[in-house]
Amino acid sequence: MGELGKKQELTSRQKEILSLLRKGLTNSEICFALNISANTVKVHLANIYRILEVTNRTEAVSTDMTSNPQEEDSEEISLAICHSNDFLNTPLVHTLYLAIVQSLQGCGVFQIKVCGPDDDDRNCDYRIKLSTTQGENQALFMALHKKDSETLLWSNLQKIQLGDDISLLAEQISIQLFRHIILAAAETYENFPDSTPQWWYGSCYSISKMENRSKEHFENCERIQTDLLGGDAHKDFVAGATAAVYYAGVTENWIKGDESVKKLGEIVSETMRENPSSVYSLYSIALYNMLLGNNRESVSYFELIMHTNSPMRVSCRRLLSQVYSLTEQKERAQQQLDEYERVIPPSMFQPFQIVAKAFIHFMQGEFADCLKISEQLLMFHPEIPYARLLTIACNYKCKNFDEYRKQSRMLFEYNPNFSNDDLNRFFDCFAPAQRGEITDCLKNLFE
Repeated sequence: MGELGKKQELTSRQKEILSLLRKGLTNSEICFALNISANTVKVHLANIYRILEVTNRTEAVSTDMTSNPQEEDSEEISLAICHSNDFLNTPLVHTLYLAIVQSLQGCGVFQIKVCGPDDDDRNCDYRIKLSTTQGENQALFMALHKKDSETLLWSNLQKIQLGDDISLLAEQISIQLFRHIILAAAETYENFPDSTPQWWYGSCYSISKMENRSKEHFENCERIQTDLLGGDAHKDFVAGATAAVYYAGVTENWIKGDESVKKLGEIVSETMRENPSSVYSLYSIALYNMLLGNNRESVSYFELIMHTNSPMRVSCRRLLSQVYSLTEQKERAQQQLDEYERVIPPSMFQPFQIVAKAFIHFMQGEFADCLKISEQLLMFHPEIPYARLLTIACNYKCKNFDEYRKQSRMLFEYNPNFSNDDLNRFFDCFAPAQRGEITDCLKNLFE
């Protein structure tokens, strides 16, 4: 048998597989649970046996159980999915439950523990409690909690009928669960910045702040991510959050592009060497190529993410639609936006995501639709310059020159430091074929 210290050499994925071995799962069941191939499972098992100095699964399980059952890996985030005994009596609910588990496995950051009604789940960082209704109508009730807390982070009652798209329902639910877990982690970091593991809480905080395009928090998020990159745990996730920080900083013109893109390139190179198949590594290199202007390369990486079962897919659809537009693939751009709207709940829409839809309408010559979306957004967020610029351009196209002049004045009222550099950054969002058209609409903006 191996020494106690040998267990420290197992990677997070190997520990996850070892945990499933302890539950008695077969190789095929591990494939399903982790969404990996049979050959990948065999390779991981061979490495586990070598590290633990054992020859079979029985010895491997025994080594793990006799080493130190109280020892916890503080670098991992655990997620308990707890269900009642009556799931097998409700086949639609049971099918949805399995699809949700598989989708959450695609997040790639959780050690998932599936619990029955009598299992102890209190030691897990997050808990999802699932229950079902009785009678003719089948429904799944979900409640998300933090560790050792009955405070509700999110809940939902999902009714299910024959003919429903179970995979779509599972994706919608998983997106919301993942989103609320990230927001809860960001809030924890904001209140308790020393919370561990830092890679998780710090990165979730940065993701949350950059989704809201907060210039006020940009420098702090950059510092947080730079510090986290010095660690060894889940570098792919940290790199993905870091890429989101730099992408927001460059596209919003808060920082110098060349210098920041160079930094991001170094980060992406390292994470791709260490974990090239991770969705977060693919996300990082896709954003990096977008900032370089290598749009076709970024499409290839985003499309790889589309073939995973990760909730990250929905975040990438909006970006993919933007890149398709820049490469003049209008139909594909519209398809991605339509799929984005089909999957994501309305409560999760954010201003810059709505702006993306307005961009597509303008590029397709649908100026009335673009104007309608932009005006609706400006009612609640009058400070967003890109929505205002699209409103100005659409009024010019529709020959509403009084409104054109009014909206031009309001741009500078809400953005007094708006400059030619900012305008050029806006022009860069358009494909070459449309750039001349949008430039013509805004050529008198500074007069």
